[in-house]
Amino acid sequence: MGYSILLVQRLSPQFGLSDETARNTRSGKMADILNERSGFPAEKERTAIPERQKVLKANFAQSGQVVFPVRTLNGSNSKAAAEVVKMINDAGICKVELSKDTLLLKTPQKDPNEIKLLWYLARDFRTYVKKNPQDADYALYADYAMPGYVHFIVCDRSGEWVITDLQNSMHPDFRNFDINIIEGCNKLVVARLQHYLKTSVAETVKETIKQSGIEAGNKKFKELRANNTGYYLSEEEMNALGYEYLGLKKVAEAIAIFKMNVEAFPESFNTYDSQGEAYMVAGEKELAIQNYEKSVQLNPNSQSGIEALKKLKAK
Repeated sequence: MGYSILLVQRLSPQFGLSDETARNTRSGKMADILNERSGFPAEKERTAIPERQKVLKANFAQSGQVVFPVRTLNGSNSKAAAEVVKMINDAGICKVELSKDTLLLKTPQKDPNEIKLLWYLARDFRTYVKKNPQDADYALYADYAMPGYVHFIVCDRSGEWVITDLQNSMHPDFRNFDINIIEGCNKLVVARLQHYLKTSVAETVKETIKQSGIEAGNKKFKELRANNTGYYLSEEEMNALGYEYLGLKKVAEAIAIFKMNVEAFPESFNTYDSQGEAYMVAGEKELAIQNYEKSVQLNPNSQSGIEALKKLKAK
């Protein structure tokens, strides 16, 4: 599945596909049918969530949050919730406490349609918070169906949805943690929470390059690495940005982004693999070979690196 996602990242820019085109595209009849079967709420309810997230991001450091006992396939787990509370407090994200309520929602946890499970869970949690107001600005409820998925919902004081997050093997963050154990699921929830509360380094660098060029982008990247307060750095997002540039024939920008990713994640074989591909497109044979060799050194099973080296060395 990971390779499928990588393929999408690499090919989408070449077909003019991006987050912006996705947002501006009107859904068709098939999409409407799938949305209905997946339990999606009305568009009006969904479109209100991003605005609440802006409020959350702006005020979360001064806000209070309660975390309910985590739901697992074996029932309610207060210890897991207490660990999430500690991790959030230790990270200085906001002030968090363990909820005094021993909540165990009865929403189904098994269904081939995980999106439907997420929205059913979201509805049940919203109903609970509305009926049982919490002495906090936000309330979080997590659901672990190990190793299949990790869902979590955040509602505001009035019970309205602020975050509805679904993570499974299709998502890069999910694959970064050991979801076979509670600790890994807890770390994923905290990592995902930070993504909503902080600004993407990749998006910031992209905007800087757009406004001021590659050199300014490099400078901004170094500044954010030195002081990343309020920002998060994702290897996958940087990699996708590099391929976005590559698909747009902006090879110099792509190489610059892949270099940044190698600098930030020197133990990742994929960062070198991507940089090798960009150098190959640029006609920089020796630099391409160097990067592919480093990629294969880190991951001897990398077929893309092995095949690329064969082609490069045969020329």
